[in-house]
Amino acid sequence: MAWTSRFAATLAMASILAASGCNRVSGEFRQANNPNNFVILKPDGTCQRDSFACKYSVDGKNITLTMAMMGIVFNATLDGDRLVLTEPGLFGGKIQTVFIRKR
Repeated sequence: MAWTSRFAATLAMASILAASGCNRVSGEFRQANNPNNFVILKPDGTCQRDSFACKYSVDGKNITLTMAMMGIVFNATLDGDRLVLTEPGLFGGKIQTVFIRKR
């Protein structure tokens, strides 16, 4: 009986993740001119931005990354295999970094 409840819980979690869009966008993205600069989006809604752990959520083509340790929020858009991450720059400006999905 215990395995059925675990199976049901696993199935429910998989359904939630599929509905959230995390499975659809998951993958490894690297900056073309600097492959050491990367973002990994995992199907479970967690991610890695270089050496920092984070979580992400998906709303259509818009992705919001929240750095776990610092609570900093980054916005990104996904267009095919291109992930465009917008980061705060100096003096209130914005910096956009383009990452390409690794195949």
